[in-house]
Amino acid sequence: MSVSVSVCVYIHMHVSSSTLFTLIYPLALFLVQYDELRRAVVRVGKESATTAANATSREEAEEALETGLAAVEQVCNLSIERERER
Repeated sequence: MSVSVSVCVYIHMHVSSSTLFTLIYPLALFLVQYDELRRAVVRVGKESATTAANATSREEAEEALETGLAAVEQVCNLSIERERER
């Protein structure tokens, strides 16, 4: 029997479904929030990288880099603020 099946059998035998829900729900919620943050950071990063790649001068590319870093920081700060409101 594989480890994951053994764990599932153990959980099924020794933990009620309501207890299991209270254990798994916070983890699932965290994973959804993490995925949303990851996607937002990747999206903003790709947009900024595209802008920098299409720059016609070094100064324009550096400005795009600064703007992109600020946008990523803003996404992270918004995520932190939303978490504090909960």
